[in-house]
Amino acid sequence: MKPRIVLFIATALVLAAAPGRAQDTVAYHLGLGMSVEPALFGQTVYFSSETPYTMGGPLYSSSPYYIYIPVNVTTRFRLEPRFGIYSFSEETTGSGLPSSSDKFDFTLTHIGLAALYVMPVHENFRMYAGPRAGINWSSYESTSTYISQYSSTQSTTKSSETDLVLSGTFGAEYAPVTEFSIGAEIDVNWVSFGNPDQSTTPAPIYAATTSSRSQSLVSTGALFFIRWFCL
Repeated sequence: MKPRIVLFIATALVLAAAPGRAQDTVAYHLGLGMSVEPALFGQTVYFSSETPYTMGGPLYSSSPYYIYIPVNVTTRFRLEPRFGIYSFSEETTGSGLPSSSDKFDFTLTHIGLAALYVMPVHENFRMYAGPRAGINWSSYESTSTYISQYSSTQSTTKSSETDLVLSGTFGAEYAPVTEFSIGAEIDVNWVSFGNPDQSTTPAPIYAATTSSRSQSLVSTGALFFIRWFCL
């Protein structure tokens, strides 16, 4: 009788543990996501440089939207690469003689990675927290043209730089179905700006000087998320 009792107890334990193992199983390991930060839409682009075109503020350090590739390594751990781009262009043109026109183009490209600890709260609700790290590549080109009755001149300034972005993030997501989730996230961001690589054409008459810059920015943000898990 004892062997039967042992077999019965072992079978009962296996059946009792089965639901727990099912809950720990990741249904989808790979997905695609997008975030939107409404507070950033419509803001004026600020950038930092040593030229007369400086608008007097820190470099615009984030995009209003990002694309994500969430990778569920386990139910408790997620890796999430992030990509973003922000582009701004402005052109003003005068009429008559003399006249002047100005054109400004700015582009910021971001690539980053997050390591997130996922905390299942309910079958359809999860919270997560962890660090994000990324790199910003930014560049701008500013062209000014002056036209008079007798001559015309044009000056072009180009600048590019690489910045480091570190963030701490906390978020929550609700999954009405297994493949799809919506959620929100709050971030605390620290940006360390690099020294700009700058050039002016034609070269200025005065002697060019080389300067070193130390600049950083701390900010908070709130993102809204959509994630779709497919594999």
